[in-house]
Amino acid sequence: MLQMRKYSPELDSSNRLLMLLEQCCPDIPAVHHALERHTRLHHQLEMQNDLHSRALAEWQLALERRWRWEVAAQRIYIRIQHMIRDQFGSDSPQSQALTPAELVGTADEMLRELRRLYATLLVCTPVPISMATLQQLGDARDNLAMALAETQRCKRAWRQVMLEQRMILSAYQRAFEETQQELGAFMSPDVSSEMAALAFE
Repeated sequence: MLQMRKYSPELDSSNRLLMLLEQCCPDIPAVHHALERHTRLHHQLEMQNDLHSRALAEWQLALERRWRWEVAAQRIYIRIQHMIRDQFGSDSPQSQALTPAELVGTADEMLRELRRLYATLLVCTPVPISMATLQQLGDARDNLAMALAETQRCKRAWRQVMLEQRMILSAYQRAFEETQQELGAFMSPDVSSEMAALAFE
């Protein structure tokens, strides 16, 4: 399945620069050198743009998965909370110790509470919920932990791609400025103006 490359103003500027260089006396060694240099940079920009799109998409998917496991964790926690309160009473010491409050806060805080509740229930005699429900709690805890770890991994990968992208853009900008200076003598005023319009920050 073909996938359209995401639009990038930097890639558009680079592509237009290549077209301009191809039309600007490519037989002149300086122009030929500039064309080769910017062709390599253009390919690097394309690759980095694709990497950025993939890294961002993977991070977004990881966030969606994390959200689903947060919701699942909320549900099993509330269900266990109701079971315990029905069994011991809402204001009983047992209820206050096991499920003292609603499961709110960040995903990391939620995970810590799931771990605390699971460990506490394991040492209760007898366990106030069924083993099947306890297993569901353990699964929710593990799934949320994995989702959090995956989200952090994807976020770090995206940040690394962003750093590499900034480095490539900086290299392109330097090359663009050097090309303007080196080829100024070979360009007409119209071509020079057109090239100047391709600069980007």
